[in-house]
Amino acid sequence: HYVCVDEAQDTSKVQHKIIELLVKESNNIFMVGDEDQSIYGYRGAYPQALFEFKNVYKNPYIRKLETNYRSNSEIVEVANVFIDRNPNRISKKMTSNIGQGGNAYCIETQNRYQQFYYLLDIAKNGINDSTAILYRNNDSAIPLIDLFERNEISYSLNRANNTFFSNRVLTDITNMLKFSLDLENQILFMQIYSKFNMYFNRRMAEYACSYSRSKHIPLLDEFINQSRFGKSYYEDRAEYFVQTFRNLSKLKPIDAIDELIDLGYVDYAEEKNYGIEKLDLIRMIANNEDSVEDFLNRLEYLESKVKEKISDSNNPNSKIVLSTIHSCKGMEFDSVYIIDAIDGILPSRKSINLRVEEKFGEYEEERRLMYVAITRAKHNLYIFRIEDETSEFVRELTSDYSSDDCIFKTKRKNKIE
Repeated sequence: HYVCVDEAQDTSKVQHKIIELLVKESNNIFMVGDEDQSIYGYRGAYPQALFEFKNVYKNPYIRKLETNYRSNSEIVEVANVFIDRNPNRISKKMTSNIGQGGNAYCIETQNRYQQFYYLLDIAKNGINDSTAILYRNNDSAIPLIDLFERNEISYSLNRANNTFFSNRVLTDITNMLKFSLDLENQILFMQIYSKFNMYFNRRMAEYACSYSRSKHIPLLDEFINQSRFGKSYYEDRAEYFVQTFRNLSKLKPIDAIDELIDLGYVDYAEEKNYGIEKLDLIRMIANNEDSVEDFLNRLEYLESKVKEKISDSNNPNSKIVLSTIHSCKGMEFDSVYIIDAIDGILPSRKSINLRVEEKFGEYEEERRLMYVAITRAKHNLYIFRIEDETSEFVRELTSDYSSDDCIFKTKRKNKIE
């Protein structure tokens, strides 16, 4: 006879239709939700049901709950001004029942990597309160995990995954580096030869492998031989390819990766829509290793460590929690640090493109995602602003852009070398 719907903003359209059928006769429906916190569009969430409530059910009574019992006034003010820029929402003015006394800052760094060193400094100095480091994608945590592990910093992972270690970009890079250590490995060669947009054909690569085996000729020498049967420019490209791979294993891993980028891998990855932003994260890890072998070993170690942390995620033993924003919905922390709030990640590249096309739905959800991250903080909120990156969301929050309403002041972090 009576139906209560909680978290209505995350309920799907089909589920709302079922609910409507269930209460058709009685009209006894109590629905609780907040469209500003609807962040599960990829699961079919239908926050529009909250707007439609007054038209679907008889004699509707709507009450706004506008008191935040978690966050200080400073954080609530940041959240209010930020989410109010979403056009499709029910107007609300949240107030804090805690009052003032919190901190809301942007921390300025030169590049993405300095975010992680800043957080490492904070962790080294000791953290006494519950602290969350939040990000859009699990990938963003990997360089920080690398630094925390190197410095024996205790941390917990909240409902993470280890898909970073199986993504196409990392798989390609590691296969290329492994081949540089074993230039006669024909399996690896067949996996990498075509990934530089040099347009080597498969027959050329297969013949190189076949004749290398039968004639006992080094694989890359035979690859150059086979290139002479192709178009006139194939030989020059093959020689460039061969020279690069013969030198690769002698370089520091970050320089080796940059050589692969210069060889043309980025163009290939962009063409395949692989998500080249992962290259930044890979380079960050590589920057801490002296040899290609060490780098490959480090990746294996990090993958095993992430798996270990995932299996232990239900038993957090640290004041520091690393979490995606989606995974921490409903949680709260004394202090929150939001990293990688940059265009292409948060907001996502797809949502930015849709907004340009005046299709605002996904872009609005990205803003709601940032809003959820902001409102996890009880006392202290810190968002990184990265000078080398563009960020529409962070630009709205900083004081040095007079074209936008300023929400809070910028706290500058000296450049970390």
